[in-house]
Amino acid sequence: MPKGKTEVHSVASTHWDREWYKSFQGFRFLLVKLVDHLLDLMESDPGYSYFVFDGQTVALADYLEVRPENRPRLEKLIRSGRILVGPWYTMPDERIVSGEALIRNLMRGYSDSRALGAEPMRYGYICDIFGHIAQMPQIFAGMGIDYALLGRGTNEHTHPAHFIWRAPDGSEVLAFKEQDKDGYGTGREIWRATGGADGEGFDKEKVLKAGRELFEKENTRSDVPLQLWLDCIDHQLPGRRIPEALELIDRDIPVADIVFSNFEKFAEAQQAHREGLGVFEGELISVAKAGQDDFVYLISHCLSSHYPMKLANDTCQVLLENWAEPYLAWARARGAAPAKRFLDIAWEYLIKNHPHDSICGCSIDQVHKDTEYRYDQCAMIAREVLGDCHAALAPARDEEAGALTLTLLSASPHASRRVVTAEFDYPDDFQRRRLTGFTDDRVPCFDLADDEGLAVPYQLHRYIASEGWQALPSHGDGAGGGKKVKLSFEAGFDGIGARNFTVTPREKPYRDLGTQLTAANVMENEHLRVEVRADGAIDVTCKADRRRFEGLCLFDDTGEIGDGWFHVKPVDNQTFLSSGFPSGVSVIEDGSLVTTFRIEKTLKLPAAVDWTHLKRNAERVPVKLTLDVTLSKGAPYVECSATLENTAKDHRLRVLCPTGVEGEDYFADQPFAFVTRKRGIDRSTFDWKENDTEERNFHGIAGVADADGGLAIIAGKGLHEVAVKDDEAGTIALTLMRAFKRTVRRPAGGRGQLQHSMRFGWRIAPFAGKPDLLALARMKYEYHTGVEAFAVRGRGESAGTFARLEEGRAMLSALKPAADGGDIVVRLYNPTGEALSDILTFGREMASAVEVNHAEEAIAGAEPLSPGKSLPVQLPAYGIRTFRLSLK
Repeated sequence: MPKGKTEVHSVASTHWDREWYKSFQGFRFLLVKLVDHLLDLMESDPGYSYFVFDGQTVALADYLEVRPENRPRLEKLIRSGRILVGPWYTMPDERIVSGEALIRNLMRGYSDSRALGAEPMRYGYICDIFGHIAQMPQIFAGMGIDYALLGRGTNEHTHPAHFIWRAPDGSEVLAFKEQDKDGYGTGREIWRATGGADGEGFDKEKVLKAGRELFEKENTRSDVPLQLWLDCIDHQLPGRRIPEALELIDRDIPVADIVFSNFEKFAEAQQAHREGLGVFEGELISVAKAGQDDFVYLISHCLSSHYPMKLANDTCQVLLENWAEPYLAWARARGAAPAKRFLDIAWEYLIKNHPHDSICGCSIDQVHKDTEYRYDQCAMIAREVLGDCHAALAPARDEEAGALTLTLLSASPHASRRVVTAEFDYPDDFQRRRLTGFTDDRVPCFDLADDEGLAVPYQLHRYIASEGWQALPSHGDGAGGGKKVKLSFEAGFDGIGARNFTVTPREKPYRDLGTQLTAANVMENEHLRVEVRADGAIDVTCKADRRRFEGLCLFDDTGEIGDGWFHVKPVDNQTFLSSGFPSGVSVIEDGSLVTTFRIEKTLKLPAAVDWTHLKRNAERVPVKLTLDVTLSKGAPYVECSATLENTAKDHRLRVLCPTGVEGEDYFADQPFAFVTRKRGIDRSTFDWKENDTEERNFHGIAGVADADGGLAIIAGKGLHEVAVKDDEAGTIALTLMRAFKRTVRRPAGGRGQLQHSMRFGWRIAPFAGKPDLLALARMKYEYHTGVEAFAVRGRGESAGTFARLEEGRAMLSALKPAADGGDIVVRLYNPTGEALSDILTFGREMASAVEVNHAEEAIAGAEPLSPGKSLPVQLPAYGIRTFRLSLK
């Protein structure tokens, strides 16, 4: 390139939303036409040098399912480097899915690329994702990706075209920021001027005008003499005469050197200008300032759209990452396991739901109906695999035995002792004693003992008679064979493993006569005092520092005229507070281990929005809201579970926790890290295209602290939107659901109104002193995973512990069979800003261990680690490390 010229790389692609304002099948009809056109164009015109397939491979698989005969043609162009594929399988939303799911998505994209005959494009193409998490540069770097293209979450007045994006651990990618105005479609006007896909109506003057305007616009965005033109807009067919247009523009702008290029070539050119570029750290979640017709939007409220879908996604992620994969690895080490391929299929169903327009809940109803099917398939496969692993760990069944072995399984690698709740079938032929003394009493009384034969106190919650006793028809194996018993007891776990307990019928009644009630409306354990107020809210006192948090779990309900993208409340609005409605309070559980208050309310809410006048209408409907507040022995948190019978439309429901903690910021978790944010909103954005919102993404933990202590909320699965207000009360607001009418295209189908029952969960965790972020992370891990329980007739020893983190400091992201064989892959991370060390210990010796990258590829120069049962791990601040090992 002559000295002084600006180098321009023009990249052709198409942003392929697999499903959005059309269903998957609707868009696939268009996709087949696009790829047919692309193959014909590239084979007939060598000057159409490159085409980047939107950074995701799933669309090519969708195409080949219809056109398998064109696989050789497609592979030839991919192998020659003219069609660039990967790195993603699907372009996901970063804010909602787990960090592990992001890595698996990239791994699947790598695998698919290689199956098509080429290495994946090592370029972080995230052109249309609704904001970016802090650790994305480290995820990319760990996958061998050093560059990225992005747009949403940034503004031209704050971010230049070229900058360095740095993760909390110091990992960097060299980033290119799209235009605010045209996003990843800056070449659209050139494409139009050439006559579009078929090239008919090519207008030379319009081509030159569009080229000059684009060149001048890009010159205003950076002093770096390097531009990237993006011919990549949604569902756009390749322009047949684009090469001809670029040659014309190149001759017309003598200070430019314009080439038909691709992202990898652009990245090479960008690297030469790296020195001196500005550095931006952490998450990118700024709302858009640009003009009303410009491309860029952050799109803040997808986090709370279609709650049941978010719940299903989190449930599937936990099933795969925390249960099925570790237990499959364990069962394989014991020599009995189902085929790993089952979980590959489950992951495929799951990741197909992770594109931003799918998981975000901003598409037509058919899309969300389709995602429901995929979640079901994923969960069913994971459950079957886990059930098979249960069988491999279970003691031998003995139908003549007079005792049961109750097995509890833990998914947490951290040692703990906590109250657990389990259900199991109690055989009809086991001896019963009358708990109440009446002859028709059928309550089973039994002894519970641990694997050392020591008695374990328990609290019986309920028993459900068999279908046979109820004179109901019984179908299937084991149905009608006894009572379903639910009980709680304290259990200790060393890590990921099994604990066995023996259940033996007892000669005398067994009663738990303990209580945690200290007054009619007050319960206490070692750490907390919880009082239910007359208005239905609760007060919590932390005994460590006697700090009292008042009025927690107040609900607010406001109007909703937005859609899957945005929460918009009517200008003429009403917000209802649960404190204004009568409360019914009852104690539904009490004993020495667990106490639960139930707070019942019937909210009288507007039936819907009056769309003529854009206000909540005058008709009122009863909306039943039930809140269960539970305190367990030894727990440093209060567990809350709310059930909503949603009969109202067009509204948003949040739970408010006024903390009284002063300060300007708060902490929240994301994949692989905690971040710190300002409370409230930036009010200077009042006249921007998007105003700032108080709601932000999080992965379940948000809290506030001052010099003496504070309070954290640990959200249950499916809840990803939180706000921390800058009000006097320091209120944490957790969005539970949004019911909305509007969808991306008419007619509105109604699924977004969520007219059914929903259940939500969260924990309230006060703390004294500095917040222990690792303890909160472990608490969330145990909350989301719970325990698995099953009972077998007979006696047997427990399978023991498979893996544990000795210090309980590192966090586990993955423990799984390696993608390519029988080895095990472990991924550990440190979500805090202080370096830590830990030791991962297995129940049997390792034959080998070595660090690999997140794609499970070898790291040059990585030294084999010493074999043995333990793997010492050093994790820098916010660090993520991956290891491959084999067990003897």
